[in-house]
Amino acid sequence: MTEITTVTGKLSADEMGRTLPHEHVAYGVPGWRIDKSVAPYDRDECRRRAVETLSRLREEFGLDTLFDATMNDAGRDARLLRDVAEESGVSIVCSTGTYPESRGSTTYFDQHRRLLGDVTDELEELFVTELRDGIRDTGVRAGIVKVGSSNGEITDYDDALLRAAARTQRRTGAPILTHTESGTMGVEQAETLLDAGANPDRTVIGHIDQHDPEVQRELVEMGVRIGFDQIGTNGDETDDDTRIERVASLCRDGYADRILLSHDYIVNWLGRSVEVIYDDLDQWRPDRLFEYVVPELETALSPDDVTTMTETNPKRLFTA
Repeated sequence: MTEITTVTGKLSADEMGRTLPHEHVAYGVPGWRIDKSVAPYDRDECRRRAVETLSRLREEFGLDTLFDATMNDAGRDARLLRDVAEESGVSIVCSTGTYPESRGSTTYFDQHRRLLGDVTDELEELFVTELRDGIRDTGVRAGIVKVGSSNGEITDYDDALLRAAARTQRRTGAPILTHTESGTMGVEQAETLLDAGANPDRTVIGHIDQHDPEVQRELVEMGVRIGFDQIGTNGDETDDDTRIERVASLCRDGYADRILLSHDYIVNWLGRSVEVIYDDLDQWRPDRLFEYVVPELETALSPDDVTTMTETNPKRLFTA
């Protein structure tokens, strides 16, 4: 029996149930801590909001498990995740990882540690430590690795980050989730990870709903899993109806076992208010998948295909 590591301890993979595999309980754009004198971190309020949100998803839509994809440099709070899991009844899997060069706080590794050692080795050491031994003194262990690449390129630092993730997976078996930027570098990410020894069955190239359908198909043909994981973030070129059409097309061609569905939703933004962004994101809600997308997919596909994407595939990241 395979067990996964959650923020409250071990869980049988068979008990994961309905899963959201790419969300954020609390998230801050790297650098948000600089602004804490003006926008302090209200941990109690973050907990309250998250417990309320996850409890509703569990009660109304049967949510069992959530992967929190918040990286080390984006406000990850392991104790907060543990408290929210205990109070809401939703199992939470915590990430270890950092953002790529274009989005993260990379100066420490890329400009400081690079002068003193091997950055890939040191990132691998960090990831493995948090997966095996725990995150500092929190008593919480990470269960997945989250990394990414920059917009339109894989920099030297990004390459080190991806290779460290693959090497970590080879040592620990932990699934890898990735962040792609503006619909770029998905194939290149997969090539780098696989070249470094990653298991495609335990690797999810993320935010793939922002990529061209040709790229989506190329990735599943490479054998990796892909995340249609920004549901609700409708723009000029990608909306949920387009996502539904593309997911259904891939499923009809036999690729349901490669697809994961989620929102990349942020329950709590750390730092100053961002309410203005929701003027253009009125459909970006943590229940959008279950309330709209799943019913639409159920009319276009077999119930087994939908269950595969929302329950079986997240489990396979740990068991394949």
